[in-house]
Amino acid sequence: RAFGILPILTAVFRICVRTHFRVVVFLVALAAAGSLSGCVSYTNVPEPESAPAFKSANHLQSIKVTAAALDEIIFRYPSADRQGQYAINLPAGTSLESAHEIIKDLPAGATVPYDGMDAAMPMYHIGRIWIRVSDAKVDVLYPAKHFDGTPFMGTATVWLHGGVQSWRVDRVQHWAPGTIPTPPVYIPIPKAELEAIEAARREAERQERESAPDQDADPASEPTSGNPEEMDSE
Repeated sequence: RAFGILPILTAVFRICVRTHFRVVVFLVALAAAGSLSGCVSYTNVPEPESAPAFKSANHLQSIKVTAAALDEIIFRYPSADRQGQYAINLPAGTSLESAHEIIKDLPAGATVPYDGMDAAMPMYHIGRIWIRVSDAKVDVLYPAKHFDGTPFMGTATVWLHGGVQSWRVDRVQHWAPGTIPTPPVYIPIPKAELEAIEAARREAERQERESAPDQDADPASEPTSGNPEEMDSE
């Protein structure tokens, strides 16, 4: 009997060793992922009113996630004008450099909005970019047509998984037309101009704070109106 139980105990021991080894490997990988700067993200674009995330359309992971989501939607729902071109409308604040990085590997014909662009050119819109470490979802609006040929703007949310590794699409969730508002057309500008605009905005906010009255001033230290002699006689 002892010899019969031995193989069973050996098998159980091997299972325990493998299980604990996998757990240790998982914990080590998780800690390494959290320590890699720029490999994972915690991003909302556009930024909610009260979200524990930063607004950054130009973050590396935002660029990768957006490109992967657009590639999936364009593959499913291709659309282009007679010259084979179509436009990609990205979130406000996206630099021209980031925009080019996003569209460079999309199907041929992709461009960003520009002054004088033909209004008839098909356009894909990015409504929102949401990233939480290794999970992400991107709202994409795409040109589509009803069965009778009437054009409309299709809406979908692309769910992705990745972060440390390359982002891959898990699923695409479709919505009724109009569920996701079509964002205004944004023409990307160079990074240097964006930084100058942001610096000017911060300087204006600083000057406004300095010129604003001090809300914490002690009312007792402020001069009071009225006749001092009358006040003393009360």
